[in-house]
Amino acid sequence: MPFNVKVIDNKLYIKDNFTEDSLFKTGTEIISIKGVKADDLVKEYLPKVHVDGFNKQAETGRVEFYFKLLTEFKFDFPSSYEMEVLSPTGTSSKKSAMALGLSVIEAKYDKKYPVLKGQSLKFIDSSKTAILTFNTFYDENWRTFLNPSFKKIKKKKTQNLVIDMRKNMGGRDLYGSNLYAYLATGPYDYYHHIEMRIDSFNQLILKYGELDTTEITGFVAKNYLKKMPNGNYIVDKKAHAITDEAPLHPDDDYNFKGKVFILTSDWTSSAAAAFCAITHSKKRATFIGQETGGGYCGDSAGREFFLKLPNSKITVVINTMRMYNAIENCESQGGVKPDYEIKPSMADLNPSIDREMDFALDLIKKQQ
Repeated sequence: MPFNVKVIDNKLYIKDNFTEDSLFKTGTEIISIKGVKADDLVKEYLPKVHVDGFNKQAETGRVEFYFKLLTEFKFDFPSSYEMEVLSPTGTSSKKSAMALGLSVIEAKYDKKYPVLKGQSLKFIDSSKTAILTFNTFYDENWRTFLNPSFKKIKKKKTQNLVIDMRKNMGGRDLYGSNLYAYLATGPYDYYHHIEMRIDSFNQLILKYGELDTTEITGFVAKNYLKKMPNGNYIVDKKAHAITDEAPLHPDDDYNFKGKVFILTSDWTSSAAAAFCAITHSKKRATFIGQETGGGYCGDSAGREFFLKLPNSKITVVINTMRMYNAIENCESQGGVKPDYEIKPSMADLNPSIDREMDFALDLIKKQQ
């Protein structure tokens, strides 16, 4: 499926067109694909995506993220897609869109959005504001990015810090815990505890799938697991750097003491959502955007076990670990709810408009 899509008010719109056909403009509504109504496709896909907790908007975000793949499976990887569309000016038409390989789409996406990789820092001197963007926590350069960035922030006597987490679907939890150290006002715990689903690599179920044991071998080999009544195994605090060093402490040299504003979306998941949850629970930031896609109390994480069912050959993905955030009496079944909600709208399809960022910067001006 050669498009990225956006679901707004239960309607399906083209966000990015990776074909050469100019008919499929950004903002074009998809009425049907191969005779199936677009809203029926969305309804069919919703139960097939996974989210932490019960965040309905996050389910919609996952449908947007997996739409290309789900549609390819739905129609058995066709060479083209016969579509009925409605142009931004209201003209209805029928057109066929040629299918594109994933590598072709990824190359075009990277060319169109080169700034979405990794992290960045920029300043708005007029309002003494710094903007830190973290599009992933998988970037291994984070250790050489955080300290120099907060050093610059301190040197410029920054008073306001905007942290953009809207595209961050997670990665290394150490990234999040180290980032919070620059915001913390005192000693803090990050995880309450961690659980694992297995205590041995000899379990029968593991013979029916694949599991990368690189990061969890130490937990098993060093007897760091204790069985719990729920059948899972609690991980000894010594086994993980974050829990072993708890309580963690604010950064001594470049701790930021000004106002913090965090932008979130339903894509903000896993390790990124954990960072947001801890920051929110400590009342250290004002949140703007949409509810995070990751759970407030914790999330499923760790190395994934790919279970291949012997008869159907369907592959089931099972996370091996469960992370519980250090939040007292946490009972939330959703994500981090923003202080200022910015609901998805047609304006989001315009790349020159950034409603969440504009709102944050306007809020900073009003508070000065």
